Amino acid sequence: MKSPELSLKVFATYLILIPGLGLVLFPIDIFTVIGAPVPPAESIWSIRMIGYLAFALGVYYMYMASFNLVRMFPITVVMRLGAAIFMTILWLSGETDISILGFAIMDFTGATWTFIAIRARKNPSS
Repeated sequence: MKSPELSLKVFATYLILIPGLGLVLFPIDIFTVIGAPVPPAESIWSIRMIGYLAFALGVYYMYMASFNLVRMFPITVVMRLGAAIFMTILWLSGETDISILGFAIMDFTGATWTFIAIRARKNPSS
């Protein structure tokens, strides 16, 4: 629990595999599994593009963790918390269904783990 690098690698793996490659290769299946309405065929390209962006972000996170770019770790916490809040707002405003909260929980959990690990490293006695 005290390794921010591990927390980022785990989150990067999730980003690369589930929203990343999952949406690029199997967009309809991902929507079906999470119980979200399947988008119309003409918008699948945009879903695949979002998947690619998640994949790319996951690669960046893996790179940060692998090369121990510790100065970048805190911004990942801020951005993931922001993503969780944004997704929750989308759901609360009725713009998306409840399935988005699964992704929000993943972002919140990953950000919290990284935050705790960063603090533990700064305060090794705790």
